Order: sequence, then C-alpha cells, then structure tokens
Amino acid sequence: MDEERKLLENLVLYHKRKYYDGEPEISDAEYDSLEDRLREIDPENPVLFIVGAPSGGNVTHNPPMLSCQKAKTVDKIISWAENRPLMMGYKVDGISLKILFENTRLIQAATRGSGTQGDDVTLNIMKIESIPKTIPFENRIEIRGELYMRISEFNRINSSLPDDEQYSNPRNLAAGTTKQKDSRMMENRELNFMAFELLGWKDDSTIEEKAKTLKSWGFEISDYLRIDTPTFDTVDTHFREVEAERNDLDYEIDGVVFKYNLAADREAVGATDHHPRWQIALKFESKGKSTKLNEITWQVGRTSVLTPVAELEPVEVSGAVISRATLHNADFLINLDAKPGDFVFVERSGEVIPKIISVTAKNTTGKVNLPDKCPSCDSNTIKSGVNLLCTGDICRGRSIQQIGAWIRKTGIDGIGGKSLEKLFDSGLVKHYSDI
Repeated sequence: MDEERKLLENLVLYHKRKYYDGEPEISDAEYDSLEDRLREIDPENPVLFIVGAPSGGNVTHNPPMLSCQKAKTVDKIISWAENRPLMMGYKVDGISLKILFENTRLIQAATRGSGTQGDDVTLNIMKIESIPKTIPFENRIEIRGELYMRISEFNRINSSLPDDEQYSNPRNLAAGTTKQKDSRMMENRELNFMAFELLGWKDDSTIEEKAKTLKSWGFEISDYLRIDTPTFDTVDTHFREVEAERNDLDYEIDGVVFKYNLAADREAVGATDHHPRWQIALKFESKGKSTKLNEITWQVGRTSVLTPVAELEPVEVSGAVISRATLHNADFLINLDAKPGDFVFVERSGEVIPKIISVTAKNTTGKVNLPDKCPSCDSNTIKSGVNLLCTGDICRGRSIQQIGAWIRKTGIDGIGGKSLEKLFDSGLVKHYSDI
C-alpha cells in the first residue's frame, strides 16, 4: 500500500505540473482517476489539498519578504538593542521560503524572489520529507524560513556530476533543485528547511514562543537562545561560540541573527521598505586567505565546455590545504581579471569546494587571454555566452568525460578518472557501450 501511495503521489504531482505547463500527457479523466485512487487509499494525503498557482507561477507576498539589516561589530548590536530582550539564532546560508497552511494543511510554498513576488514551488516542496505537511492549527498561517542543503548531501551530489556541471556551493544547488520542473528530481536530492518566522499566530507572542511552537509542530528552528540583558560581553561570547562551532555543522551559516524578543518592541520600531528594524545580522569574518595564482589550466567537459582551473600556491584554509580552485567559466575569469602572478583570495566553508573571491594584489597587466585551442584535442575554441567551447568533432577529453558521466549515473564502482583515461588510451574503452 505504501508503494502504491508513493507512486500515486508522484504521478499526481507530475501530471499536475504538466497540465499547468500546457503539456498534458494524459486526459482529464485519467488524471481524475489517479486522484480518486489516491483519495481512496489515503483520504488525508497532503497532495490532494494543494491549491493556488501551480509551480513555476508567480506568488505575491503580503506582507513582503524583506531583507535583514547587517552589522559588522558587536558594538553595533548593543547600540541597536538598546537593552531590549533579544533572541539569537543561526543565519543559515540558504534560500528564503514561505509556506502557507490552511485548515491544518500545507497549501502553497514560494521563494522570496524580489521580496514582493516569488516563484510558486509547492509541488517540489511537497516532496521534502523533513517539512511537515499538516500542523495542528485550523486558521490560515504562514511560516517563513531558509531552505538549505546539508554539506554532506552537497558533496554527494556534486561528486556525481561532471566537472563542468558542478555547483560552487550548497546554496546554489539547493536553489537549482527547488526550481526543477520535474518534481521527481527531489527524490534524489535531500533538502531541509529551518523556520524562523510565524505569521498569523498570536500577534502578541514573543519570538521564543513562536520558535517553541514551530518546534512542537515538527519544524527545525533557527532561533534558539534568549538574551534578556544584551551586554557587550554576553553578545560577544555567544557570537564567538557559534563562530567556533560552525565548522562542525553540516550546513553553512554565515553569521547570527538577533531579534527583539517582545512583540511590543517589534511593533514599536516597525520596518523600512528594505528590512524590519527589529532584527539584525552579525556576519562572520570571511574564512579565507590570499595566495599566489601560479597557473590557469583548462579542462574540457562532456558538453564541450572548457572550465578554467586556478593552480595555486598551496595555502591552508579552514583546516585544509588548497592548491586548486575552479574559476567556473570564461566570463568569471574575465571579470575577475586574474592572471598567473597575481594574488587571489580563496574561501572555503565547511567541506565545500574552495572558491576564489577576488584579486588581492595585481602583479600583471593586460587582458585575460582565453585559449584559442582545446587543450585536449587542439581544435579551435569559440566563445558562447559565458563559456568557452571546444569545436572538435572528436575530442579525447570530452569523450572521457561523457563515459565518466555514464559510469557515475549507472553507479558502477572501481573505475576512477585515471583508470578510465588508461582504458581509453589503450583502446579498450572508447564508448560507454564498451563497459
């Protein structure tokens, strides 16, 4: 029965999407029969109660999903607090999301977008097991928070992708996954949601009461520490504790958020068009170092895209020695304006791929030169959009990447990159059908 229920959920979500995209694959009667069968075996299934705009449509936020003002020092936090009781929580590096419930059921989910209007992602959010689909509250209520991907999950997915298709950080992968048109993609990618706001529930409630309520409903929460009397020493101590533990977390945080705990204090200060005045973020200092860019090498991917790679003077960042970092694409390199001999700033969060943020010292002149020949097959290259492409009909590097992608997709073990290169060069494997 569970297998049938899950299959029916997937089919209903899939065909609902195709219908609203104007690409129906089955008749209305056939779709109705799927819903009827799901209703027969599970009358309370949340999938049956989805209403509103289909995924991919626009959703208006009322009230708007505003930004969060930022502070650079603890002193700024103290002057902003003015002795008001505070709540402190993680500033998760994810994508902002709102979830609407009505008559106890999840009926809609949408991204922050512009702040006043976002994308409807209800069908995809319904696939996230960690998000409750029902809550013990009858009236219409809105829960806001951050959708994020754990670092371990990011590494698992990224390692299965070709080099030229890998994501630079968990936030980008979470965003890309959420916007997938085929909600079945969600089954192979685990996302999480950390709630930080509850709208439409007891206007006079404290942030602490909201957090406890959200937790009792099954949500992961970001606000966890009450500070009744915010002094410099107290705030600084708690901030340093979080900064010290961030490397042990399996998700990325880039600071902490402080909020006025009492409803009266929040109502008294209100909000600007940009941010609520009753909350502020204190961000961590960047976890990175400057090092010399020794060389730029280019790797060809399975789609003919050439990806620049920075060969660096080895430097220790967040407990790991970094000697290479992706430069993403040709346009990124051009805009960065980095050339061998320059010094660049390298960042690394948790166990995530190192990334180059900026040039810290220019020791070169002139423009960035893009290669006019593919490093693998010596064919001409062309610029296409943000990328540089190999034009060769037969390219060793591209062929190896295509076979490697097939191996990863099928889950075959024991054939790594170096082994595959040897097999290809020996003539034993020229196509995935040879394996």
